[in-house]
Amino acid sequence: MIAAAAQAPPPPVLTGAQIRQARDDVVARLTFSAPLPAADANAGHRVCVSFAAGRACLHGKGARVAQRRDGAWIIVGRAPTTRHGSVVTVRARAAALRIDLGATVAWTATSDWDGAHAALAGKLRTRSAPKRHLRLLATGDSMIQVVDSILRDRLAPQHHVISEAHVSTGISKAGVFGLNWMHHAAAQARSIHPDATVVWIGPNEGFPIAGASCCGPAWIKGYAGRARSMMRSYRRGGRAVVYWLTLPIPRSDRLARVLRAVNRAIVRAAQGAGSGVRVIDMRKVFTPHDRFQQRACYRGHCFDARQPDGIHLSIAGARVAADIIARRLRADGVIRG
Repeated sequence: MIAAAAQAPPPPVLTGAQIRQARDDVVARLTFSAPLPAADANAGHRVCVSFAAGRACLHGKGARVAQRRDGAWIIVGRAPTTRHGSVVTVRARAAALRIDLGATVAWTATSDWDGAHAALAGKLRTRSAPKRHLRLLATGDSMIQVVDSILRDRLAPQHHVISEAHVSTGISKAGVFGLNWMHHAAAQARSIHPDATVVWIGPNEGFPIAGASCCGPAWIKGYAGRARSMMRSYRRGGRAVVYWLTLPIPRSDRLARVLRAVNRAIVRAAQGAGSGVRVIDMRKVFTPHDRFQQRACYRGHCFDARQPDGIHLSIAGARVAADIIARRLRADGVIRG
């Protein structure tokens, strides 16, 4: 007598979806026919809640948030999820989903799992969220100067910008002379309690780190470790977000070599610091070809972008930098209005 082969259980299917607003977040409660394993779109497992220009899709045990830009979906962050039996709940910022609160928006919830497809649709009537008073720390060296003042003027009075620039300091200088930025970042987080921190620092770098001279792999690794320590301090245990700006390439070839290494280290540091740390790439506007240029163009307007030293931004450049930062804060839902 031959025993019958055990049949695989049917794939989980989406059976219900409830979408609601919680302050300035959108919460999706998804019910399935069976407990849902970790999702992997590459393995034929895709579950998404989609709006006109934003969506949240399950990925692993969490979710990714993406925005539609120029016809393509671009991942912009992550969203927390909770699981209870066959119910998965996803919570994402409405701004990250590109939802204008106060409007009625259409949504679709879909699941594709091992060939089993289900789709549900509905509308969510949102209400304008109460205004949030944000404490934003703008810090770094001389690069953040002027930019911080423009940010303060633009975001006041709803938001409070604390400016703290330390001229001629550098992360690689710690242990050599001057300010120890790792210790200082922890002290800033404890004393200021920022909800968001914007960091721009770098022209004074190039000092050896743990015996490694600039600007090889060992130096980049060491710098990234120091920057990541600062990022984690500013994150305040997940209660705050961090925006770290890359550096436009300067005129000096010697300094350009240093700042290219710093930029690589910034990206590397952020990759290991969690979803609350974001890099704003200022090179795209000010030095898009990875080499110095005196003039830059932004949103259809070209202008003289650099000071005579070939390092710092002009007043016009600082205004553009502040606008880039403010737009990113709004796009991520950190500030509104």
